[in-house]
Amino acid sequence: MYPLAFALFAWLVEQKRWPELGEQLRGATIWAFDRPLSVEALVDMLGSTFVDAVDLKFLRIGPMSRKCPDGLLHMTQTCALMWGERDSWRQHEVTFDLHLGCRNNPAEEKLAYVGLTTATPEQPETTRRGGR
Repeated sequence: MYPLAFALFAWLVEQKRWPELGEQLRGATIWAFDRPLSVEALVDMLGSTFVDAVDLKFLRIGPMSRKCPDGLLHMTQTCALMWGERDSWRQHEVTFDLHLGCRNNPAEEKLAYVGLTTATPEQPETTRRGGR
């Protein structure tokens, strides 16, 4: 069973429900690549990045690893965010490794930590189309 906290995180991002995402993350430790972020900084970054995004999709695309060494359920998975631009046919995609942790309880909604590593941004449009 996929933990509720992890599924809720993905749903809140897809729905662009930034205040509720902030509540889910309140008190969590957040790392973006090599530096810590506050909950407010992460929510502000996501909100400004996806302000004009339409049809935002949060996809789990890689195998998931789980472990429970310290009473927390730790999950690592390669994910992708895909979205379109308002009034445009342009599509965007970024893949990244997501590390999440919550209490080892399937009904838990709060996350204890979030980590982002190994992001691969989309390629410029000319590269994706073979240089045309």
